Order: sequence, then C-alpha cells, then structure tokens
Amino acid sequence: DLRSGFVPARVADLTLPGALAVRGTGLPDEEAKRSEDEGTTLSSDKSVEEERNPPVLLQGQLVESQPQGRLATENWRLIANRNVEERVYDGVVLPSDARNADGSKRWKGKRTVAIAAILCLIGAAVAVAVSLSRWRADSNSGTGAMGQESTSPLPTHFPSQSVMPSSRRFMEDELTSKDIEVLFGDKVNEVGSPHAMAMEWLLNEDPRQLNKASPNVEQRFVLALLYYSTGAERWTRANRFLTTEDECKWYGVSCVDGIVHFIAMTQNNMFGTIPPELSKLSLLQRIDFSGYGMSRSTNRLWGTIPTSIAKLRNLVKLSFSSNNLSGPIPSELGQLTRLRELILSNNRFSGSIPTQIGQLTELQSLFLDWNSVSFTLPNELYDMKNLTAFACNQNSLSG
Repeated sequence: DLRSGFVPARVADLTLPGALAVRGTGLPDEEAKRSEDEGTTLSSDKSVEEERNPPVLLQGQLVESQPQGRLATENWRLIANRNVEERVYDGVVLPSDARNADGSKRWKGKRTVAIAAILCLIGAAVAVAVSLSRWRADSNSGTGAMGQESTSPLPTHFPSQSVMPSSRRFMEDELTSKDIEVLFGDKVNEVGSPHAMAMEWLLNEDPRQLNKASPNVEQRFVLALLYYSTGAERWTRANRFLTTEDECKWYGVSCVDGIVHFIAMTQNNMFGTIPPELSKLSLLQRIDFSGYGMSRSTNRLWGTIPTSIAKLRNLVKLSFSSNNLSGPIPSELGQLTRLRELILSNNRFSGSIPTQIGQLTELQSLFLDWNSVSFTLPNELYDMKNLTAFACNQNSLSG
C-alpha cells in the first residue's frame, strides 16, 4: 500500500550495500511472464514459495521514478519493479514475525530455545526419578531418622492441620515450675535453696528435658534434691549424677524396673540435711547414709530424721550411723512394719526410746549406742521376738 508508505514485497537480491531490490508483485520476472503466457495463476506455487521465503515489510517513501534500468545509488533505497518503470524509495526493512531486520529467519532461535527447554524438563525428570529411587532404597533397607523402621510411603500431600503437632499441644505437655510446686510445695520458690536448685536443673539443665507425663519426674527431682541438700560438690563419689544417664545408673542408686529401691551413700562425705522428700520414693527399701568412723570420707549429716520417712512402708533397712544427727528418735518410725535393720549409733540423739519401736515385729537389728538417749528401756522391746542384735551402750539409760 504505497499511500500508507508500506510496500509488501519479497527480497530478491542486494544490488548495492544498504539497498534492497524487491518486486512489487512478489513474483520473479520469469514466473510472471509464464503466468501471462499460460493464463494461469500461480497461487499454489506462490504459497509454497512464501512458506519457504516469507515476505517482509518495507517502510519508506517514493524518491523518484525512472525508466527501467536505473539502479539505486543511495543508502536504503528500494527498487519496486512494476514492469513499466523503476521507482526509487528511501526506507528501512521492518522485521516480521518470521524475519529479523537484516532479513534472517527467526525460527532458528525459537527452535533453539524450545530444544533447551525440553532438555531442562528431561533433566528435571531424571533428577526426580533418582531422588525417588534413593528414597525407596533407604525406606526398604534402613531406619528412619529417629531410629525407627521407616515403612510409610512417600507422602503425596501435606498433612492436614489436624494431624500436625501443634505448639499448643507442646505447651500443654511441657513441665513447668507450677507442676514442680504442686508436687513438692513452696520450697521450690525459695531462691538459693536446694529445692530451687533441683527445680532449675530439672527444668533447664537436665539433658533429658522431661515433660509432665514422664513417669520419673519425681524420683529424678528427689535425687537431684539429695545432691544439692548434702553438699554434692564435696562428695567423694558422684559418678553420673545429674547427667543424661538414667538416674538408676547414678552412683549409689539401685532400681528395679526403673523404680528406685536402694540408695547407699556410705562414707561419701555427705554434708547437710536429709531431705524429707525422700518419702516420695514410695518403693524405697534401703537407705544407708552411714559415715563409719573419723575418716575424711565419713558423712556429716545434721538436723533431725524427717518424720516423713515413716511413709516408706517398704523400707527394710535404715542406717544413719556416724553422723551428727540430733533431736528425739521419731516415734513415727514404728510405722515401718517391714523394717529389719535400724542403725542410729554414733549420733547426738536425745530423749527416750519411743515405745512405738516395739511395733517393729520384723526388726532383727537395733543399734542406738553412742547417743544421749535417757530414761528406761520400754517394755515393748522385750516382746520383740525377731530382735537378735541390740546395742544401746554409751547412753544415759537406766533400769
């Protein structure tokens, strides 16, 4: 359309650098002449030709019109042949969908991009296949990250919110200071006390990080309390105490089915008071905190015997000999009906021997020597048929 300044044409040849010669009809001379002679339209051949060599758009303006035979002599002049005259145009080639501005075809670049995209997709598919193969191999031959057998298939979707562990559930299970306070009273809030130190360790330092549902919260706390109450920094032996090890493997502690049954800390340089919370170890059968003499490793416990000890109804041995315990012998000890050995010698106990001792029908050994016990022996002691060893010398007894 010459009026709009655009000339659809086919590139024929380059007559001079910067000039393109085109035929306005879009047909070579020989094809046009043959078409006139034969009276036929070359529409089908033209379509094939256009597919191989699509037309381009040329934008320019008419400069001059000359008889046939004159060539373009200025840059970017376009010669349009109408078989009558030559028209000279100044202009530029406009890129089409199929060609660049220089006339080169664009489809090659698109094909390259398409091939590259296909190769990328193939590579991604191979990578996914390899990952799946490795995952299936690990699932069939190994265990999961937590040491449990991995048998579940690869999930195909994200779990719903209802099956995912929530932070709320975690907070509900978390062991808190309130939980410890409920179990052991207000003493856990006394800054610097053995109870407060035991709670701090259990909540923030214990490598096991128990939750409130853990079955060994109480006994782990009680043993930590014993540690802080009796100057564990001076203990002769404290192997594995307050470590990640199970408390049943701590020094002096013995268990049955994970429950503490025996605590023996003889000659371990214990220095402090006996925590009443030992009564929380309800299945405890033996307590032996004997000091035995004047060695550097002897124990130096002071204070009184907690009356709560009487709650340990499974106790068969109770030994606090060679310490600095004082006060009266608790009458509540008469409730330990399974007790076989009661060894309290070489302390500073005072007062009288409680008559409730006579209720210990299973008692075989009773040692009260080297104390400050006074008054007469209770008649109930004479009725203890299983008592085979008795010592009460170095006291202020009469009768």
